[in-house]
Amino acid sequence: MVEAELRKGQVADTLEGLRLSLGEKSLCFRTQVRNANSQRMTHRAWDNVHKLDAEARKCRATYRQARGALQCLSIDPEYVATLHDITDDDLKVAGDLTDERRFGQRSDALPWFWRFGDAVDSGGLRMQECTYSYWPCAVRLILL
Repeated sequence: MVEAELRKGQVADTLEGLRLSLGEKSLCFRTQVRNANSQRMTHRAWDNVHKLDAEARKCRATYRQARGALQCLSIDPEYVATLHDITDDDLKVAGDLTDERRFGQRSDALPWFWRFGDAVDSGGLRMQECTYSYWPCAVRLILL
């Protein structure tokens, strides 16, 4: 039971690391690669993108190892059923998901791990703060 709980924590941590590295990768691509104005800056920017991609692949390998251990333990089959395999296509972030000016260009669905986690985090004080500060601005933009 203790190992299963540790593996569950490892899965949660690696999925969080995967989300962070993919977010940083898309941010790096949008800010550094697109704004590079020389060959040297472009090369450095792509090096950063490749570094973050390697970090995401490392998180995926750790996730696969923890998922395999949970399947061998065969404890809590409902939880294990929610853990899916992460493919190479899941590690790609579509441009219309990262750019607010693009609508429905390629894909409007996120991979499953972006929605995976506790529901407690989505209803906390931070999210209420975002809801109250974001929605009035969004309504004004829609009305304009």
